[in-house]
Amino acid sequence: MTTLCKTLNDVDEQCSEQHLEDVEILRVDLGIWDFAEYTLNHVSFQNTPLIGVNFRKCQASNITFSVNTSDDRGFWMRGINFATSILVDSQFESCGMQEAIFLGSTLQGVRFHSSQLPACNFSGAKIVNSTFQDSTLSSANFERASIIRSSFSGNTADNGAAMERVNFRNAILIDVDFSRANLFAADFSGAVLIRANFKQANLTHCNFDGCIQIDSVFKQAEIEDETLNRLIELSATKTQILREQNQIQDALENHSKEELIELVSHLTKAYVIDSPALSGSSAPAVRAPVSTPIRTETVAPQAPPNNAPETPDSPTESNADAAPQSPPAAPTRRKRSRMVEFD
Repeated sequence: MTTLCKTLNDVDEQCSEQHLEDVEILRVDLGIWDFAEYTLNHVSFQNTPLIGVNFRKCQASNITFSVNTSDDRGFWMRGINFATSILVDSQFESCGMQEAIFLGSTLQGVRFHSSQLPACNFSGAKIVNSTFQDSTLSSANFERASIIRSSFSGNTADNGAAMERVNFRNAILIDVDFSRANLFAADFSGAVLIRANFKQANLTHCNFDGCIQIDSVFKQAEIEDETLNRLIELSATKTQILREQNQIQDALENHSKEELIELVSHLTKAYVIDSPALSGSSAPAVRAPVSTPIRTETVAPQAPPNNAPETPDSPTESNADAAPQSPPAAPTRRKRSRMVEFD
């Protein structure tokens, strides 16, 4: 059963050792409240001023922040602080959150809808299965953030500045939907883009310097031809390497060591494989394809030192001493290549 709180005293009565559960807070000015390190579960903040309120290091699930009035003063979250917090299955509906702080936070199943988040700081955040639909994120900072299976779609120019000049430097973006997003002058330098969807997105004047781009979609996107061609060329190279490495990894994991002896002799003709991958680790370490062929060199036999008995170079040569000797042959040719050692 949900308890309705309309005053600070009501909220205080519901708090127990930094724990708040099954509460709806309606139009209570919480500007002086500190929720740092709280555990929040099924809590709703309706039309509640939260300017600069501290939610740092809190653990929150199924919380709702929403406003249903045109008066911005009725619900304002400017500078609210969720740094290093964990938010699960929560939503922000029509929220004004200028300069909000999500530094190093974890967001899983979080929904931002029709919200204002300009200049918000998501640096280092982990964002999974979350949506930023029809929300304004101009100049927001996602540097070094990890964003997986999330959506920024629908952020069109009709909804304000959208995602202009957003910072995704060195971020990891996997299965992220940017379709129809306005990403004018966004910075993706050094980012990792895997299966990102930029269909019909505005990517003019974006910076993709040094990014790794694999299997992403740019259909009907607004982007300079030179930038698009560079991304397509990069994608083809990286995709080929990734798929080839995955094929080798599957082979190494699904065969016994005895079966691998023959397999590795073939793979080492085109790849360099580190031996620790076969000596107990779960995932093999595979490097990029080696374009140069294995070198073949002529190695001349060396005479033993004076007064020193000849010693065979290998067990094979020792067995040859016991057999009838053949006429002297030309210098032997030995192939030098990196070998994989088995335990």
